[in-house]
Amino acid sequence: MSARTCRCNSCPAHKARNADYFRIFSAPIIDFKGENDSNGFESYPVSAKSLVYKNIKSTLFDMSGFRPIVQKDGFGCGVACTAYILGLNDEKTLHLFTKGQNKAKKIGFFCRDICKVLNKYSSKTHTFYCIKNRRKKNIYKDGTIVFIKRSKKYPSGHYLCRIGKYWMDPWINLQKGRGISYAKADFRKRLPGKPIYSISGNQHH
Repeated sequence: MSARTCRCNSCPAHKARNADYFRIFSAPIIDFKGENDSNGFESYPVSAKSLVYKNIKSTLFDMSGFRPIVQKDGFGCGVACTAYILGLNDEKTLHLFTKGQNKAKKIGFFCRDICKVLNKYSSKTHTFYCIKNRRKKNIYKDGTIVFIKRSKKYPSGHYLCRIGKYWMDPWINLQKGRGISYAKADFRKRLPGKPIYSISGNQHH
């Protein structure tokens, strides 16, 4: 799934949210040729409202609106969050992970797995850390990925991504007895559990 928003532009909540996105991601444009690069990533036309990561030649966000990315596998929330940061779809991002298909279906991903991919394919240096009280405020930085603690609802934990004033949840309707085929993604204002690990990036120097 590519990154696009819902088509509702009339309700106050979505108007405010889309305004936040435009404010956050308005940035100078880096041009690139409209072709596939050596890694097979698709190149898209660059608009005046696009933000492009030069080293992967991929449009990060199309500012005409974008929607969250739903995870395609039971343990694929980390892949969906990574895809959201890179501006790629879930399928392409999965192939960037070592043994990605196996992990997405059986065991999930560690923070170091996500950092490895982000450090290779994004314009920032990403690190992860255990969230302590003094560091908790840092999780509200745009583009931060958090892992919430295992619980009854999330027996394997869950990854979410911070964007503006919201959290992108790649499986927001998770329910016992309803499998991944029913998964939907959306934005939520509050985390659905206690965050214990955080992944964040800083610009390369």
